[in-house]
Amino acid sequence: MTLALSRADDVPLTTTALLNVSGLSVSYGRTPVVHDVSFAIPRGGSLALIGESGSGKSTIARSVLRLLPRGTGRASGRVELDGTEVLGLAEARFRPFRGRRIGFVPQDPAHALNPVRTVGSQAHEAAALSGLADAGEQRRAVLDVFARVGLPDPRRVYESYPHQLSGGMLQRVLIGLAVLPRPELLVADEPTSALDVTIQKRILDLLDELRGDLGIGLLLITHDLAIAAERTDEIVVLKDGRVQEAGPTHEVFAAPTSPYTVQLQADAPALNPDRYRPDDGDRGVDAWIPDTASARIDVRTVSKSFDRAARPAVSEVSFRIPAGTTHALVGESGSGKTTTVRLLLGLEELDAGEVLIDGAAVTGRTAAELRGIRRHLQLVYQNPFTSLDPTWGVGRIVREPLERYRVGTRAARAAKVAEALDAMGRGDPYPFAALWTATDDATLMGGFGTHATTAADVQTTLQAVARRFAGGALVPEYDRVLVGDDWAMTAGRERGTLSVDGAEPRPFVVRVTQVWRREDGVWRIVHRHGDHTTTAV
Repeated sequence: MTLALSRADDVPLTTTALLNVSGLSVSYGRTPVVHDVSFAIPRGGSLALIGESGSGKSTIARSVLRLLPRGTGRASGRVELDGTEVLGLAEARFRPFRGRRIGFVPQDPAHALNPVRTVGSQAHEAAALSGLADAGEQRRAVLDVFARVGLPDPRRVYESYPHQLSGGMLQRVLIGLAVLPRPELLVADEPTSALDVTIQKRILDLLDELRGDLGIGLLLITHDLAIAAERTDEIVVLKDGRVQEAGPTHEVFAAPTSPYTVQLQADAPALNPDRYRPDDGDRGVDAWIPDTASARIDVRTVSKSFDRAARPAVSEVSFRIPAGTTHALVGESGSGKTTTVRLLLGLEELDAGEVLIDGAAVTGRTAAELRGIRRHLQLVYQNPFTSLDPTWGVGRIVREPLERYRVGTRAARAAKVAEALDAMGRGDPYPFAALWTATDDATLMGGFGTHATTAADVQTTLQAVARRFAGGALVPEYDRVLVGDDWAMTAGRERGTLSVDGAEPRPFVVRVTQVWRREDGVWRIVHRHGDHTTTAV
């Protein structure tokens, strides 16, 4: 297949497609999420997939990489790399493509690295893919690529564990490891989302350099329309898994034809700075004006060092935030922004200085007093993947702060949770949302080839499935079963034995409720809640 592209300088380029995606459709279980998507990328070319969260961008990338959830993710259509169809390849034949021919920069850096191994030990795996057999040569190559992606002290990064580096530094590590083997195609899922603008430009310049020098193709997944407009040759606009518009980037942004593309472009602050500039003339006579004389948050010359021998992470930082105002902490990755916020919340101990919330000092407080202060301080973490308990349902996670601070009645809390989920655009896929909120399909557990239709059949079947899932260690006794077309709820007890720290096993009983879903005749647990207490029988 050949195609004509226009680069930023409007010089036409005709070449053979490195990546050709044709009629790609993807579903999770019975839910289709991507519908008939097609695009192509030539050698040295770049294409951006843009769209709101949930539009299918990352799913398309994972389909190209063959990283869909095993058993629940299904892809159809054609994905060709340099003429080789890869969707139908056996796993053993596709494995050599990963790393060597297709590089991947995942969206979540903390989730992608092994927390119990140093960055350097993991980097040698990428260096080995580049054909370097000598450990010394591999180390030099790793340090060189770390320097190229803007890491200030490559040797320290090499010797560090992932938790000792900031999110932006981890993102640069992953980008360096992805480009180290010099793959033919680089799939980058939000590669610059955790980077400051200075490092962001350096990374994007590096990707452009690799495209020009080595002919690497780039598939970029991004929310940042400004980056897509400036750095990619072609663009595909997605909404609800369907292509809304596609074509050369400069044409799509100059004259968008899809109403959704027009809306995205109009809502992008970087492309419409004047729209978001405050206009004091629009304020009414009754408009509320913040009282800047009194501060709700007062940070006074705070300092913090994690290593006394090293330079401080935060040094003599001061700022005041009046009620009703918005302030931004801006700086490069590793500049101390997150540390300052953690000091503000009392999650780190101050070396010097003072933090006041409504005039009350955060330091020197008991745990109970800090809990009261945090009632009015809410934190949105940088990394959602490591911030949320993967064993809890979404509804329980959202409801937890309401329960901890006893806000409202049980019914009022349930209503607030439903309102919050609806506001965030996450409708619950299960018909019993008022009782339980299940986790996403990616967290499905168990699963055995069994069929059941009636409630009695379901009760017997699910008890057998649960027993097999626990390896025979539990004896489930479900006394309540509610069955729908492809879902079920069970409530009852599980009996077994429990041994703590090698002690003699003791019998126990756990009251448990579970939510099940049936896909293609297979019952799976999608949500489970026990009372977390054990009692001797």
